[in-house]
Amino acid sequence: MDFSVELTEFPSAVHKCIYSSARGLTPLERSLVNVADPDIRSSCIAFHGFVRDMLSDMYDHPEIYGLPVGMLEDFCGKITVNGMKQRSPSKAKTILSQTRNSCFYIEFLYILGEIGTVSGNTLIVSEEDMELLERKSRPAISPIPLDKRLAALARVGLSCDGRRFASERHSDMFPAMSALAKQCAGKRGFEGFAFRTLDFRC
Repeated sequence: MDFSVELTEFPSAVHKCIYSSARGLTPLERSLVNVADPDIRSSCIAFHGFVRDMLSDMYDHPEIYGLPVGMLEDFCGKITVNGMKQRSPSKAKTILSQTRNSCFYIEFLYILGEIGTVSGNTLIVSEEDMELLERKSRPAISPIPLDKRLAALARVGLSCDGRRFASERHSDMFPAMSALAKQCAGKRGFEGFAFRTLDFRC
């Protein structure tokens, strides 16, 4: 998927959410304005490239990522979303939440970056934190098991060997991913939003 193309119509609400997330990423020329170190810049560019690749593949193959494609449309039928909110408020809330959080994969990378330790071109997660990752990877808003998430991410080169993560296509992405996640951890406002938009200025 080429996200530089302006779109106003989408196959589903899930596709629209993916497209919006990709279009919302901070352009590198803006987010790297204060990053002078060449190694850090390279890592930031690699991580940005990984996320773009992930969202592109996700847009083209959302079912492989376990996303609820068509769920909102099937639920509403010919009735508007607001109409279904009035008819079935609880179910509408659940379906809307899962649809809007289709890009929880970015949040998953946030969690992974926060708990992991960079070692060369890999990210290592402790046994205890792997259990935490397992629990946090399938919240009610995006109930996708860890093994399914990892299988999907393998399509764009992310591998997991036990507790060691590596990226085939973007090998030096982990320092930027981990640093940005740890910088944003526990913060609100601009800083917390920075990871989701890959704004390395935070």
